[in-house]
Amino acid sequence: MESLATLEQLETRMSSDIVDTQRAVALLAGASATVRSYTGQHITQATTTDRVKVKRGWVRLPQGPVTAVSTVRDTNANTILFEWLAGNKVQIQPNLDTFSFVPWQGGIKWVDVTYTHGYADVPDDIVVVVCQIAGRAYGTSPEQSAVSSEGIGSYSYSTGGAAASGAAGMLAGERAILDRYRRSATSISLVP
Repeated sequence: MESLATLEQLETRMSSDIVDTQRAVALLAGASATVRSYTGQHITQATTTDRVKVKRGWVRLPQGPVTAVSTVRDTNANTILFEWLAGNKVQIQPNLDTFSFVPWQGGIKWVDVTYTHGYADVPDDIVVVVCQIAGRAYGTSPEQSAVSSEGIGSYSYSTGGAAASGAAGMLAGERAILDRYRRSATSISLVP
């Protein structure tokens, strides 16, 4: 997947020029993967098919924001009637006239939903978090990335564990920004 921030966006936010572009690009990719892992979201625009559980005739789509729902099928690939107006919820309206009623006596439990989701442009607050994580890691040499404290005589300096962990480390404020993007539903991804 593409990085959630560009090299130019990182360089704009750093107080020094990026000399090692290959390392900076790798750190942006790592920071982007960390953000995606934490939120459970693709964030960038994509079309996927997810298997989701039906609860009282509704399904909640795990990726967001949802911009279109193209098909809903049961686990046997039969097309299901549905209604999606906006948001991440879809109402399932099984067309029982076209099914043998025996398999559906208890109702449909799982459906495969193909839908488009994500942002055309990565939100600014996500770009900021990715750049902060990557910039913090870029400013620390790889040999020093696990160091959380050091001292010489009476002078000592320490950072929190997240700040010392490189591109995978997130500070509490960064997690707070990303919490509003976290996945609220579970699914089984069928198509990457």
